[in-house]
Amino acid sequence: MRKDLEDLEHALLQAAKNAPGGITGCAKVAGVRAGDLIGRLSSSDPTHFPRLQDFCDVLDHGEDLTPLELLCELFGGQFVTRTDKHSGNLVGTLLRAVAETGDVARAGEKALADGKLSQKEKQEWRVEISEAKRSLIALENDIKNTPTVD
Repeated sequence: MRKDLEDLEHALLQAAKNAPGGITGCAKVAGVRAGDLIGRLSSSDPTHFPRLQDFCDVLDHGEDLTPLELLCELFGGQFVTRTDKHSGNLVGTLLRAVAETGDVARAGEKALADGKLSQKEKQEWRVEISEAKRSLIALENDIKNTPTVD
């Protein structure tokens, strides 16, 4: 199997594991048995593949959009989350964005501590980057929605 597809499968499995309720929670949302979902998401069996429905169910149920980002990269694109979410609390949103950026730095420091980058470390780092991107978009939205005084 192509390395980029292996990375995508691994990211989808990790997203399911990290979703609320883990694989069992995703399976309930999808209306399938947890064992069946694990079988389709795990690359240990070359005859089983994730279905598009599985892909969508995992993304809908969880918060990790890394699989979608990897899919876009396969075709030379980039997934950009756009939301109209804003809190109305500009300082709080700024502090959350700063904290998320710190999480990216900590994940990078942890991943590079031994001088090697494992697949799991790569995935964890990318998740932190995705969360930081979303927090920056929320900050941008709060800035747009804050009245100005001129």
